[in-house]
Amino acid sequence: MLSLGGKEVLLKSIATALPVYAMSCFRLTKHHCQKIMSAMSAFWWNESGDKKKIHWIAWDKLCESKANGGLGFRDVEDFNQALLAKQAWKLMNEPNCLLAKIFKGRYYAKTSFLDAGKGNRPSYAWRSIVFGRELLRKGLLKSIGKGLSSYVWVDKWIMDGEPRRPFSKQILFDVNLKALELIDQNGQWRVEMLHDLFPENEVKRILSLQIGGREDKFIWAYTKHGAYSVKSGYWLLANKEAESISNRTALEQQVLNLKCRELWQLSLCPKPAQGFSVTLEENLAFLFDAMDSHLFDAMDSQGHGAVCVRSLPWLLLNVWKNRNSILYAATQKSPTFWVSNVEEEAKIWEKVNKKAQNMKVQDSMLGDREFWCSPSPGVVKCNVHINWRNGVLQSGGAWIARDHTGNVLFHGHDAFTSSPSRLIAELRGIIWVLRSARDLHFESICIASDHEDTIEAIFSPSLWPRYRSLLEQVAALCIPFASASFEAEKIGNNLIARDIAKSVLRDGRLQSYLALGGPAWLHQRIIREASRQD
Repeated sequence: MLSLGGKEVLLKSIATALPVYAMSCFRLTKHHCQKIMSAMSAFWWNESGDKKKIHWIAWDKLCESKANGGLGFRDVEDFNQALLAKQAWKLMNEPNCLLAKIFKGRYYAKTSFLDAGKGNRPSYAWRSIVFGRELLRKGLLKSIGKGLSSYVWVDKWIMDGEPRRPFSKQILFDVNLKALELIDQNGQWRVEMLHDLFPENEVKRILSLQIGGREDKFIWAYTKHGAYSVKSGYWLLANKEAESISNRTALEQQVLNLKCRELWQLSLCPKPAQGFSVTLEENLAFLFDAMDSHLFDAMDSQGHGAVCVRSLPWLLLNVWKNRNSILYAATQKSPTFWVSNVEEEAKIWEKVNKKAQNMKVQDSMLGDREFWCSPSPGVVKCNVHINWRNGVLQSGGAWIARDHTGNVLFHGHDAFTSSPSRLIAELRGIIWVLRSARDLHFESICIASDHEDTIEAIFSPSLWPRYRSLLEQVAALCIPFASASFEAEKIGNNLIARDIAKSVLRDGRLQSYLALGGPAWLHQRIIREASRQD
């Protein structure tokens, strides 16, 4: 007899996977979808084929994500549509493939794929793709290039949680206005015109967009690379979290917030002067900054923060448990219970892992660490890092160039204006390094970054359409060099560049800086890394 955990694994890995090939090509009828889900539900609840049990929870509830109280099973009909949307994405982005040519000649010879109708006597395959296209339309975002084919007030080219059209500052506006008229001859936004047409917060969003030098193109709004994935398509269909939050009453939300804040206050952990933000990213950034600045250690030395110094992970976990017990179990325990639970769990973990920590310290004393890896002779290796925090704050960037012996040739650092994402900040940093290397007349370079997505995007730019403007700049800047390569570096191999980048904002080194050799305050570490190459 299988446990519930075993049944969950089988349902997710076997039962859902069996019809994937058929669902990738054709739309299953509602009857077939219901039959498949009924069989899955029976397998979940029944002990054996001849012993049936009551299904205590509706299958739709079990198909919700675990964050929303479900078990994360897939709704077959939604999964079917997400798979078919992948075929629609292929037809839209690969118009020269054989399948696209056949469908275009039959169904949309005089129009675009997105505007095509079902036609007369359509095949079942085409009707299935049209079904997948319905989902694709919900998540398409117009990426502005030259602005030739994008209508300002018609196309959805602003991402604000979901793709939407921009808000207008004026009552009357030209519906046929194209984005081309908002871009000057240098490929930059006409800022004065933007302020005339759009509200201030809309202008900020528009100025953060990367434009120029390419044709306008549709991208998928719900992946970081801009290409459609079945996972993101299914998420768009199945995600109920926003709906569940909106349906929750304001009083319930206030009670939940008060309970979590009371628990945090009893733990004696610090909090931001203006209070915690509504975004998880900013709250975690505050905690990590506090730990980096040894704020917790200072509190512990004064006898006020022993719990948070040792038990921060368990404190966060118990805040989450408290939230779930209120929302889903309708039960409430006192905050003092959760705080004592935090201390107990931390002590157990510390006792169990004390031996492992001692072994780890011994390994580090023996020198089992990661160090910088040298390039081939004749190649200059530039390690780069961008210290990106969030989409509002500035970022600090640094690079250090060394030859195959570990000798430092140059290093530089600079402060960058805010970037919407980590990947955009990293690409801007690599463009900065390439321009610096070109001005210093390096012939062969190897740029190493510890951000794997950046290197992957440079190697496969067609799979990252959201960043095509920056990727085209990277490719163009590589042309003057005899050879230019990129490699993904482990964090432990990129520590020098990381420390210099962190010092930009920490120490107020906001001006652009370039110097021979390495920074004096890292001289000994650079020598040790170079000696490891011998």
